[in-house]
Amino acid sequence: MNMEKHRSAIVAQILREILRLDPTLGDEQTRLLSQRFLAGGEEALLFLFLEILRRVNKSTPSPSTPSGMIPPHLKASKPTGKKPRKKKKAGGQLGHPDHHRSQPDHIDRREEHRLDRCPNCGGPLPRCNGPKSVRIRIIEDLPAEAGPEITEHLIHRDYCPRCRKLVEPPVADALTHSRIGHRLLVLTAYWHYALGMTLAQILETLNYHLHFPWSKGGMIRPWHALRQILLLWYETLIAEIRHSAVLHADETGWRVNGVTHWLWCFTTE
Repeated sequence: MNMEKHRSAIVAQILREILRLDPTLGDEQTRLLSQRFLAGGEEALLFLFLEILRRVNKSTPSPSTPSGMIPPHLKASKPTGKKPRKKKKAGGQLGHPDHHRSQPDHIDRREEHRLDRCPNCGGPLPRCNGPKSVRIRIIEDLPAEAGPEITEHLIHRDYCPRCRKLVEPPVADALTHSRIGHRLLVLTAYWHYALGMTLAQILETLNYHLHFPWSKGGMIRPWHALRQILLLWYETLIAEIRHSAVLHADETGWRVNGVTHWLWCFTTE
């Protein structure tokens, strides 16, 4: 008899815990659950114990749990006696300076739009010439048919009698023996080594969107040449990092004196 009373007390305690975790359970449901578990024996009590552990682990919010995913009865009660804070209105606040996109300093192309008939009733439209008859709207976008700019350099070679050979002026727009300009070379290297874009993504962007056909081999070889040029800068950065008083590392690269450098992942490949 004492064993039965002990078991009933355990079941009642566990059911009270379940009721605390789930306030939607009423007294009648709690009583039926108590009778069912008492009649189920040891296996029912084991199941009830495992169920309460599962609910405790599930209902205990972690510090990273969003507020919207925490049940209201588990949230900490708000302190009373304080005035509720007003929800800030979306957009710019009263008294703050406006932040908007500045007007462009030049216009590349102009288009004129005018209706022949009313879009609502289809009737004819008499022309207006008043001060408010024209509205200006500026739209900035990338060109739809952006493509490569190809430049042919005419390099004059002249004979130097002192050196006894032909000399020519240097062309600084590309690396030696390369047909790819500096802007495109550095941009693709930045995409790959700093932003983590794959070769396939870079080629798709160049071939499809920019209409610039390129291959993987033709892209990697100039990168290796660029690596040799930047290697001296990289070694200088390493020496500065080792002797710097302030050093921070994050997922984007090294930060030395407040400047983030992604060159290390490019030169150490």
